[in-house]
Amino acid sequence: MKKFLCICLVLSLCCTLAACNQSNRVKLTISDNSMEPTFSEGDTIIYEPVDTDTLQVGDIIAFWMVVDGERAVQAHRIVNIYDLGENLLFETKGDNAEKSDAMPVHESNVLGKYVRTLIFGFF
Repeated sequence: MKKFLCICLVLSLCCTLAACNQSNRVKLTISDNSMEPTFSEGDTIIYEPVDTDTLQVGDIIAFWMVVDGERAVQAHRIVNIYDLGENLLFETKGDNAEKSDAMPVHESNVLGKYVRTLIFGFF
């Protein structure tokens, strides 16, 4: 059993190192409970840049928003997409929220699409 656990740990570490070498992926630590039960406060997620034309309702995106006059990164689920011709707006909502976010997200503020959650610091 110990040998099996050691092998699993080594494989997890190798996968983590390989994934971290993909420089386009970014870690984000969740700072609130707005996405529970999908993410909990303190979870670390990975997102990667995405062509906003490929995003769909249901995808989770990381994006810039303003909180108390400061820019912050948030991760919420897309609940609606508005095609304005040359631009896209994404209506987003935390899984734990009753209402959508107050302001839609302009495609220029999208940082990336959720890829996975790190578990104990590993993939």
